[in-house]
Amino acid sequence: MYKKLTVLLVLTMIFSFLWHCRPVEKEEFLPARTIVLVNPSNWSLNSFLYLVENGIVDVEDVLWRVIYDSKSVDRYRGGQALPEKYPSLKIQLDMFNEDLKGDLIFQENSLTGNFRKIFDESEGMLFFGGGDIPPASYGEKTNLLSGIDTPHRHYFELSLLFHLLGGYQNEKMVPFLQDRTDYVVFGFCLGMQTMNAATGGTLIQDIPSEVYGLNYIEDILLLEPDQLHQNYWNKLYADDELSGNQFHKIRLLPDQFWIRELNNDPALQPLVYSYHHQALEKIGKGFVVGATSLDGKIVESIHHNTFRNVLGVQFHPENYLLYQAEEKNYKFMPTDSVYQSHYEILDNSNSLDFHFGYWDYFNSLFD
Repeated sequence: MYKKLTVLLVLTMIFSFLWHCRPVEKEEFLPARTIVLVNPSNWSLNSFLYLVENGIVDVEDVLWRVIYDSKSVDRYRGGQALPEKYPSLKIQLDMFNEDLKGDLIFQENSLTGNFRKIFDESEGMLFFGGGDIPPASYGEKTNLLSGIDTPHRHYFELSLLFHLLGGYQNEKMVPFLQDRTDYVVFGFCLGMQTMNAATGGTLIQDIPSEVYGLNYIEDILLLEPDQLHQNYWNKLYADDELSGNQFHKIRLLPDQFWIRELNNDPALQPLVYSYHHQALEKIGKGFVVGATSLDGKIVESIHHNTFRNVLGVQFHPENYLLYQAEEKNYKFMPTDSVYQSHYEILDNSNSLDFHFGYWDYFNSLFD
């Protein structure tokens, strides 16, 4: 009996050795690159993954690492189902539990080591839309119209972006990107605002009242359509078919990113899709304005002067509805009788190629 057990043990050890030395199948290799998605809401994450599944975001062999601040989990509870929902994609979810205080944002803190590890193990990060940043973090009093419902998320993202890019607040801190100047950082809407505030810039806390001196919705709706950055009609009418978002044109500034890097026609005034009431004021360290609203009052895009793959946009090119010709149609005014898809609106305004060109550029950064 003892001899039989010994033989069995030896055979088991040999089999185990041979098993671990076998050729590894291709699908067992770790992805070649990691791209980090920072605090996306459940809707934003599903929208972005739609772009990935449908080849609009076309980066090969990626681990999509989704990181969350644990204090802001109310909007992100569907994240655990994502690996099952998108079986063809490699997705990893991580939660960070540090309670970062506002006065520790722009210095080394309890998250610095984690931030560095995330940076070292990835090739890029994306920052998504959301609520308003606490104005105290960029040195201003809080306007009554500022809506702050996820302060811990903002502290987390402000500190992470400060570690990545540096800022006027603490110029002794060496930004991580100094070590890898080609690292990719993209921000959408709040993401761009956070880039700006993290690097020492400030924000306009409410566009209608601070920029146009208007305090009533009826007066705001008398502005030109290209001066509206969200759809205020749905605040007056209980109509589920009214979109809350707004299409408006932007101006691409000469000799800047959109024309210099993407070769857009200088005369192009593309239509973009937005939902926000805040905007950039003082521009943060290292950033240059690349696009504005048609009247020049609102910054629509910034890019970094030193770190060439850092780009923020005030609009929402990551919204999957823009690329789905068959999606549900919405109205944008109560009087609209013709319903169009978001895709059709962009296509009819010669703006669809602008959006696909944006993602083609993103994809090219990982070639």
